[in-house]
Amino acid sequence: RLRSRGLGDVYKRQEIYIGQLESFQEFLKDIGKWPISFEDINWRLIKDYKTYLFNKTVKDKRPLP
Repeated sequence: RLRSRGLGDVYKRQEIYIGQLESFQEFLKDIGKWPISFEDINWRLIKDYKTYLFNKTVKDKRPLP
């Protein structure tokens, strides 16, 4: 059975999507590749972004000295 989604769900998903795009943009600016075109997106860039996200997550969860 299909469940209808309210506008709240749509807006929440949109916020998550926009947040991910902003994070990717921040990464590209940090590595000096902003602006970018679709032709510039390749496997190596995606792997570097994955590493960037991992390191950012680890850094954010480290206890304060």
